[in-house]
Amino acid sequence: MKSNQERRKSLKCKGERNFLIVSVISAIIRLIEGKKGKKYNYIRDFSDVETLPIVGKYIRPREYKDKDEEQLTNKLKVTFVDDICPGRGRSDPKYQDMHWGSTTGLLKGTLTIDKIASLPEKFRVGLFKHDRDYKVFCRMNHLFDDSPTISINRLSLKLEYPCPVPNEYAAGGFAHELDLLLSEGLPPDEGGDGQGFFFRDGRQLLMLNHMKGGLSAAVALLVNKANVPQVKKWKKKIFGNSVDQLYEGGQARKSWAGKHYYSAGPYALGDGLMKFSLAPHEPDDLGRELAPDLDNPTDVHLAKSEELVSRDRKVCFDLCVQIATVDSIPEPKEGDPPKDVMAVEYTDLVWDNEKAPFTKVGTLEMEVISTDHSEAEKHWYAVPFNAWNTLHCMRPMGQLFRARREVHRYYREQRMKRSFETDAKPKCPFH
Repeated sequence: MKSNQERRKSLKCKGERNFLIVSVISAIIRLIEGKKGKKYNYIRDFSDVETLPIVGKYIRPREYKDKDEEQLTNKLKVTFVDDICPGRGRSDPKYQDMHWGSTTGLLKGTLTIDKIASLPEKFRVGLFKHDRDYKVFCRMNHLFDDSPTISINRLSLKLEYPCPVPNEYAAGGFAHELDLLLSEGLPPDEGGDGQGFFFRDGRQLLMLNHMKGGLSAAVALLVNKANVPQVKKWKKKIFGNSVDQLYEGGQARKSWAGKHYYSAGPYALGDGLMKFSLAPHEPDDLGRELAPDLDNPTDVHLAKSEELVSRDRKVCFDLCVQIATVDSIPEPKEGDPPKDVMAVEYTDLVWDNEKAPFTKVGTLEMEVISTDHSEAEKHWYAVPFNAWNTLHCMRPMGQLFRARREVHRYYREQRMKRSFETDAKPKCPFH
């Protein structure tokens, strides 16, 4: 029987082989027919961005919206909704959604913010304005896909907040909830690159979705020779650097409760820019081989939750904040915008952890809810999360987050109707 790492290696080789086949077919078509293919520009143009002097130690973020960003977002909506499988979620509680993944555990607990003094005073805003406790509901999620190869844990936290917070799903546009969404990552001291996400912007996400449309769609994209280097750069550097490392060495042997999680992009922090993370108290929580079985990842992740319940274990993380400094942002290269724009618009960008260290601001302590999350009357799968369910002073920034605001809201609505055949809109079960 193959080990988990052998399965991962086999799946990764399969993905590389498929990409090579598509590339060869596309090259032959270009050679024989001289076709350039359907043109779509997957590269952002920052040539008209004004370079302004940067004053002070910290980055003051500057967003840049492409002229066709609305059309880009609408294209993304179509590519996401096309992937929905009607009725699957209702008939199979363990249904693995291509984009949403599968709920593999539910937790409740408390987030204690007690170290705001560790932040510069001007950045003590929003969630970090006061030391206090917040009730937390958490949905553990596992995303598995074999094109491209990805098996990754995600945590979605919903905090009970004392005052109304902008909310993408509430009828009045506000709710007493604040969401924190995080994806698995590997910190530098464990051999990783820290916190880079696996898409730079909305254009790269659209490029991948177009390639996932089957062999003909992938060939059509690569027939346009201009797209080839962009696909290779994304596949080898951006996606490879942030994802491949998660399948190797000690990381693969950890449980979901012993891994690091990152905010998958930059957020405002007053007039500054931040990323946030969760660092586990016990790096190898269950202390044995619990890597996802790529043949049946959902069952294995559910087993992890059940094991924590049986041991009556609590899961603990430090909540940390990284504030972007001018020195922590890499120097712009040809085609890049200035640092204050690049730090916002490049979601894959890794900030220098020594020049902008992650600082602990609080502790998250949770326990697994011992309940069957597939029970229809509870509608656990329908609890809505969104990165934009937060205060304006902590809002997500950059093109990818701007697109996700619209895409996630639309996709969730369609997913509930098509996959689960319901319009369930449950309130968050804090109690």
